[in-house]
Amino acid sequence: MPGGRERTRGEWDALFAKAGFEITRIVPMRAAESVIEARVKG
Repeated sequence: MPGGRERTRGEWDALFAKAGFEITRIVPMRAAESVIEARVKG
């Protein structure tokens, strides 16, 4: 995707934490993308 970049799990954790979420799981897909499941921290 234009302007996109790959991130590590740690980078995703930090990004979601800043928004008030915590990652519950990452589901790899057949395509290059993955689905990130998260919930509100608390």
